[in-house]
Amino acid sequence: MSCQRDYFSVVCLDGKVFALGGNRDDSRNLDAVEYYTVLDGQIYISGGCDSHRHCLPSMWNYHPSRGCFPRSDMTAGAGRAGHVMLALGSRLVVAGGLQPLWMGFGDQLLCELYDPTRDSWSSFPALPRPHVSPGATVLDGRLYVVGGFSANTATDSKWVHCYDPKEERWEKLGAMPHPYTDLKACSLFRKQPGGEKINDSGIPPPPSHHFKMSLLLAHSHP
Repeated sequence: MSCQRDYFSVVCLDGKVFALGGNRDDSRNLDAVEYYTVLDGQIYISGGCDSHRHCLPSMWNYHPSRGCFPRSDMTAGAGRAGHVMLALGSRLVVAGGLQPLWMGFGDQLLCELYDPTRDSWSSFPALPRPHVSPGATVLDGRLYVVGGFSANTATDSKWVHCYDPKEERWEKLGAMPHPYTDLKACSLFRKQPGGEKINDSGIPPPPSHHFKMSLLLAHSHP
């Protein structure tokens, strides 16, 4: 990359990979955007911290040639950072992270749902446990949040939670072998050996049999 950075986000749009914001060092936050490859969609940026370490409630729609356009601010708390934001159907779920307190930061358990067509936010079931800087991905229409840490207790997390839209609630799936924070997760789409057939009858498996979820650790503290 043209400049060093950490704690930044990476998304794909029109066949290019965009590196968004982050830290240049422990004291300087970046608002620069740079890209280097290829894909499709619209880019949304929520929350984060400014150069004064203030949590932001902002939501932006970013276009490579036209820049950033403000959208409606998040409504839960006075700002959010260290969270995840993922597409669930046609809307965006913001979950986990930090919230500003009178002194310092605390865990943010409240989640929010953003509707891009209406530019509006609505409530979403709260997380049962803190997840600051966790990994997250969507698989088979379910939202998975893994690891991270708790700002209130200053401990890393090994918990795995899943949100099922049909049940409209979070479920604790268990724990990883070790606690990790600052990790990344992705859905790895891979067909199981044997193609579509799972037995001699030729009955195709349900969609979940086609895919596996893979966790990618960007930086961890076991």
